[in-house]
Amino acid sequence: MQNQGQQVLARVVEKLGSVERAAARLGVSATLLQRFLNGSISLPDQLLLKAMDLVVDGALSEMPAVAQPQAPKGPAVI
Repeated sequence: MQNQGQQVLARVVEKLGSVERAAARLGVSATLLQRFLNGSISLPDQLLLKAMDLVVDGALSEMPAVAQPQAPKGPAVI
């Protein structure tokens, strides 16, 4: 069973398409990332936060744009 850190890393790998790409974005070797993924070593908090940023950035870029409210036209009513 994966812990939450491993789940976040797995999501990063899924979004980027490979362990190698995910490792490069996270600034670690593919071998080290694989060890984090399989739970043989603990994931440092700083790396977890970086991985979460990648997941959130990806999720935000997939969200549809929200229409900006338009200012009313015409004279101001007081």
